[in-house]
Amino acid sequence: MIVPVHFPDGSVRDIACDLRPTSIGRSATPAAFELVPLQCDARWKFERAEDRWRAVPRLNSISRLNVPVEEWWRSIVQLADDSHVAHPALRPSQNQSQRRAVGE
Repeated sequence: MIVPVHFPDGSVRDIACDLRPTSIGRSATPAAFELVPLQCDARWKFERAEDRWRAVPRLNSISRLNVPVEEWWRSIVQLADDSHVAHPALRPSQNQSQRRAVGE
């Protein structure tokens, strides 16, 4: 779905939109819906002006998202993508390797 949006240069562009209820009533009247532009443009935000939508330049910058927290399953060796490769914690130490070589 698209909705026409008026831009400051006088042009009218079709912008992707969402269908949202205008009022949530519990009465017997049917609910009314309107097309609302998606606020996903980094340069423009869309505001209602009477019976139409207009684009307004964004004044602030877009902030970076926080660094994601490491997934909880990364610490479980068996759940690793390369579980067939021995994890350093599961590898025998040098002392254990030398004992096996000697025959203990």
